[in-house]
Amino acid sequence: MTKTERNVTIGIVVVTGLAIGLVVYKTKLDSGQPPTPGENEEFKRAFNQALQNSQATSQRSGEDSTNPGPQSWENVTASQLSLAYKDNELAADSRYKGTAVQLQGRVQKVERFAGDIIVYFQGRRFDRVRAYVRPSDEGLASQLHSGQTASVRCIVKGAAALGTPTLKDCTIVTQ
Repeated sequence: MTKTERNVTIGIVVVTGLAIGLVVYKTKLDSGQPPTPGENEEFKRAFNQALQNSQATSQRSGEDSTNPGPQSWENVTASQLSLAYKDNELAADSRYKGTAVQLQGRVQKVERFAGDIIVYFQGRRFDRVRAYVRPSDEGLASQLHSGQTASVRCIVKGAAALGTPTLKDCTIVTQ
């Protein structure tokens, strides 16, 4: 299974789960009854099980791009990455997008936004790098402080608004 096929499969599972949940919820509302907590929990369990099955299938195919082996991490600093994207976003995407990197830099801030844990690293001058940290590393993220030097292992997603380099599936490297 290719990376694209795996992503499509996961997307189909997520959309299907949401569609089923919305139909059940709407049916309950139309009948004048809100869903019971048990029905919500049953839906969550079924959805999570389908997602886990999908992820297990992609891992068996040997294409787990979100967790490459240690030999495949490319070392880069937050300053290097932000400068590359500021200089030429298209060239930086061509060079870095989809690449597994170990990024090192000075923490600018740590926040939770829309349920995501984000660590911002200081880039060049006023630029920064945005790293979306996996929920399993929330405890480590909570120990980071502004000004501290830290490292994360991530996949480069590309540039977000205003050319900010964005990293996904990040794990915090402990020293």
